[in-house]
Amino acid sequence: MYDINQVDVIPAVISPSLPTYPCELRKACITGSARILLTVRKDGSVTGAMVKDATNQLFGDSALNAAWETKFRPAQLHGEPVDCRFLLPILFNLKN
Repeated sequence: MYDINQVDVIPAVISPSLPTYPCELRKACITGSARILLTVRKDGSVTGAMVKDATNQLFGDSALNAAWETKFRPAQLHGEPVDCRFLLPILFNLKN
């Protein structure tokens, strides 16, 4: 497994799964963020995802659920797909 700064091509989202904004936080007009530590495997699937930190646990839970469902183009090293671990930041705002 490689860290994101060790690969030639970083993972890219090809099929996003958007997190659900927690209802009680939306009603209270609370914004925030979460960072998910995950590994994108050679086949683009996610493994080992966990909440690294979040401004609210509900944001962390929602972001984690979305991360598990997201499909990626895998990282590459020397033209070959490789497993890659990195932090995925997810922002929750009330603009939409």
